[in-house]
Amino acid sequence: MNRQQQRQNAKDQKRLEQRNRARQQGSRSGLPSLGRRPAATARGSSVPAPVAPRRRLPSWLPFGVAGVVVLAIVALFIVLDPLGLRTPLPGAKVASQGNAHVNPGDFHVAYSTDPPASGPHFPTVPQPQIYKDPLATEFLPHFMEHAGVEILYNKDAPADVVAKLKDVYRQEVDKTNVGVGPHLLMAPRPDMPCEVTVTSWQRITAWGSSCNQPGAVGHDFSINGSADIDKLKTFIERNYCQYDPENTCGNGAKGGPINNNPVTPQPGQATVQLSLIHI
Repeated sequence: MNRQQQRQNAKDQKRLEQRNRARQQGSRSGLPSLGRRPAATARGSSVPAPVAPRRRLPSWLPFGVAGVVVLAIVALFIVLDPLGLRTPLPGAKVASQGNAHVNPGDFHVAYSTDPPASGPHFPTVPQPQIYKDPLATEFLPHFMEHAGVEILYNKDAPADVVAKLKDVYRQEVDKTNVGVGPHLLMAPRPDMPCEVTVTSWQRITAWGSSCNQPGAVGHDFSINGSADIDKLKTFIERNYCQYDPENTCGNGAKGGPINNNPVTPQPGQATVQLSLIHI
C-alpha cells in the first residue's frame, strides 16, 4: 500500500467516526433531561397539551348550603310571622271562673258573661253539632273545657244570618276535627243580650247593636261583605284547642291541671240555682 492510499484510508476512518459521534449526540438530545421541563412542542404537533386536574368541591358544601337556606326560612317566619302564630288570640279575654262540676239543684257563682266563657258546668259534655233547641247554660263551659268553640244566636237574629252561621259551621267544623273529633258547636240561645256570639275558654266576641259586654263589636252581625264572616272564621280557627287541659286534641294538655270539685260561692257573690234541662 502506498502512502497516498494510507492517507485516503485515514480520511475515511475519520469521517466514519464523525458520523458515529453525530448519530450518538442526536439520540441523546431526543431524551428529556432530568430536572428540566420538556421543550414546548411546535404548533400543529400531535402531542396533546397537559390538562390541569379539576378541583373537587368539599363534600360538606351541599349540606352547608342547605343549612343556610333552612335558617333563612326560619328567620323569615320569626320576623314576618306569616301565619299569625304570635298574634294575640281573637276575642276579648275574660277571667276564668273555674272548672267545677255542678248538678241540678246546686247553687253556683253567676257567670260574668252571657254566654259564659268558663265556669261551673254539668259533668256531661255536649256533642259537636248544630242544635235546634237551646242548651242549658251549664252545658256550655264543659264543651269549651274540652277545647271547643261555640256559635250562639238569640231570638232577634234574622233568618238569613242564622242560615249564614250554619254555612260557616259546615265550612269550619272539619277544620276542628282533631283528636277525639270535631270541636265546634252551634245552638240557639234565645234570651242572651247579644244577637250572635262566638266563645272559647276565656275568649268571647259578640255582635249586636244593643250588646254591652266584653267582646262586643258594636253592631249586628252583617252578611253583607266578608268582614264579620271572616272575623267569626278567624276566631274559630285560632281558638279551638288553645285551651285543652284534658288533651282532647291530641297535642298535649294545655291549661291544666284542672279542679272539677264543687266550689262554695263566697258570701255576697251572685249565684244561680240550676234546673235540669235535657241536652
